[in-house]
Parts: sequence; structure tokens; C-alpha cells
Amino acid sequence: MSLHQGAIHEFSLSMYAHGSCVEIDHIIDHLSRLNTVKKLTLDTSGYWIPESLFSLHKLTDLYLHHCRLDVQPTFSGFGSLTNLYMENVIITKKMLLLFLSSCPLLKTVTLNPDLGSLADIDDSTVIELFECLPVIENLSIRLSMLKYFAQGKVPNKLPAALVHLKYLCIRDAPSVYKYRIPCLVFLIRSSPNLEKLKLKIFYDLRLGTSEKYYYSNMRLEHLNEIEIEFWTKRKFKLDFLKLILAKSPVLKKVKILLRNKVSMDEELQISRIFLRYPCVSPVVEIIVESGVKFDRKPFNRS
Repeated sequence: MSLHQGAIHEFSLSMYAHGSCVEIDHIIDHLSRLNTVKKLTLDTSGYWIPESLFSLHKLTDLYLHHCRLDVQPTFSGFGSLTNLYMENVIITKKMLLLFLSSCPLLKTVTLNPDLGSLADIDDSTVIELFECLPVIENLSIRLSMLKYFAQGKVPNKLPAALVHLKYLCIRDAPSVYKYRIPCLVFLIRSSPNLEKLKLKIFYDLRLGTSEKYYYSNMRLEHLNEIEIEFWTKRKFKLDFLKLILAKSPVLKKVKILLRNKVSMDEELQISRIFLRYPCVSPVVEIIVESGVKFDRKPFNRS
């Protein structure tokens, strides 16, 4: 890299480097001196990213996997960053908010940071989290992360709606059973222009009688596609999906992806269950696929 004479616009590194690594430090230092890189990917199994990363002011795409990120108050932000992917990144709530708020053009964001690191003593709220994403268009987020920010109090919706949000992917987690439905409704109510909803769930999405009444005023005026990934072998109840079908007047497609392989007859049986759900949209296509290997590529909207 040091012998390369021209600009470096894209750099990707994937290797085991738990803790510190002088060689990777030198690479990032070199990139910061050039200050030409626009797309950067680091997958380093616990590597502590050096401060020189924050000098890459021309970044438009940043993909961070399995690393540690310390954001200092002196961070001036990434003014051109539009795509951010964080998977198992060790970071505190305070640092995450500082980072997000210093990147005003973020449009496509995946937030799945290290959950243990978010449980620091901090009174940051879920409303503050989304205030950092004023122009977000595509969002993938884990419900357990919202649980830490909500601190047991999930609001009905955001004071300022996410009006630009068109695609929402929500990952379920076993630890958020009590908050699962409130978090889902909070995100949907706060996204009035949502067009595609993707749910990656492990357990049932049941609604109690009082919940069905409480959420009956929810509307999804622009939603045209729903995709649901199931990881469980158990029979599932999808009261929440039934509610969405009844509140989505322009819905066109519902796609059900099953992790486990089932027979063609079972696929047809599952399809008939969903077809019996009342739906306000005049035409909805139900697709059931089994034995699917779920795609883990960042920002995949297909």
C-alpha cells in the first residue's frame, strides 16, 4: 500500500486481530494520510480501531464487523457518510449517539452493535437515538438494542416521524419478549411512508385482547411488501401480521421464508392460513419458501 502512488477509493480487510494490531494501525494511518478512501470495510474479530479512522472525512460507506470503536468528543463527524453497517461493534450508548449525530447524511443504516456494551449507565432515550437519523431511508435494527434505549418505557411513536423511511428490517431476539410488540408498533407508527417491512423473528407474534384493541388505530398507507423470516420449528401464531394485513390498503406481496425445509403440501397449507386472514388490500400475493439460507449481506433490499 505504501508503494501505491495513486488514490485508494475502496479498502476491505477481514482477519483475526483481537485487541490491538500494529500492522492494521499502520494501514488505517496510511489511509488517513491519503484521505481519499470512500468505502471502508473492517471485519477484525475484536480489533480496537485507532483514532486515525476519524480522519477519513471522505467516507461515504463504512462497514464495521466485530471491532471496538471509541468515539471521542473531539470527533468532527463524517459529513459525506450515507451508508453505515455496524455488526457486533463494541460501543457505548453515549458514543453511538455522538457518532450518529455527527453523520447528518445517513440514509442506509444497519445497527446491530455488541449488546453488552450498550448496557452502560446512561439515560439516553430511544427518542434521542432516532433524532440522530433525520433523513434515514433504509433501516435494519435489532429489537434488543431498542430495549436498552427504551429503558422499560417504549413510547407510542416518535415526536418527529421518520418521514423518509421506506424500508425497515427488524431483528427479533429472545431477550425482548416483553417489549417485542410495543417496539414493533413504535417503529411502524413512527414510519408513515414505509413501503417494505422485513421481520426476522424467532418466536410467535401474538397479541392479547387488550393489545388488539390498543393497536387498532395503526395505519400503513404506503406499505406494499412484507417479508418474514422464521427460525423456529414450532407452530407459530401471527396475530401481529393479521393486524398489519388489516391496516395496509396498498399491500401487494407477503413473503414467508422458513429456515427449515417443509414439504410442498405444508407450504400450501401455510399459504392457505395466511390467505384466510382479513386483508384490506384487494390483491395480495402470498409466497411461502422453505429451507431458505438467509442472506446476511448488509443493506440487501431484495
